Amino acid sequence: MKVIKQRYSDLLDLEREEKLTLIVNERPLDLITEFGLKRYYCGFYNAPLDGDDGFLRYCSGNGETVEEALLDYMEVLSGGTIIVNPGKKDRREIRIPW
Repeated sequence: MKVIKQRYSDLLDLEREEKLTLIVNERPLDLITEFGLKRYYCGFYNAPLDGDDGFLRYCSGNGETVEEALLDYMEVLSGGTIIVNPGKKDRREIRIPW
């Protein structure tokens, strides 16, 4: 667990430094079995990823454990830019460094 925690510590540091809210949820069992979804998903609240095509995409990380979901979310965000509070006066862009 300690090694895994060090691997996603950059994500938790970003959450703290940029005052973001990282949401981690567990899916209901019926959705997991019916649609083959992973048990946990996570993502930053109101911070979509800026797509190459000019569209914003709300993305999430998925995994059978919370740790797997966090690591998957890091991969999704890797090298991208998230837009915090899009469409509002306090909108800001954050380049993901990893």
